[in-house]
Amino acid sequence: MIWKSTWSHHAATPVVGYTIIGFFGPVVSLIISIGMANVAGATKKSFTAAAIFIAYCVGNVGSAPSINFISIFTFCRLSDRNSSVRQP
Repeated sequence: MIWKSTWSHHAATPVVGYTIIGFFGPVVSLIISIGMANVAGATKKSFTAAAIFIAYCVGNVGSAPSINFISIFTFCRLSDRNSSVRQP
């Protein structure tokens, strides 16, 4: 949203994008605290918090290549269609 928007004099899209970024940090801590609230014992709470955080990190790392792969695959399919139309 921020990267692909136009940066003109009255650019509302980048401002909205930067505003949305501020909401992601508190959500992570809330997810971890909600997961820990349902578990009894200090060791189990620590393990639950670590497991949630590792799952969150793996999801963030794994989602970027999958989105890139999907966009490349879609672009290749569209370019194949266009190239077959252009050929006589």
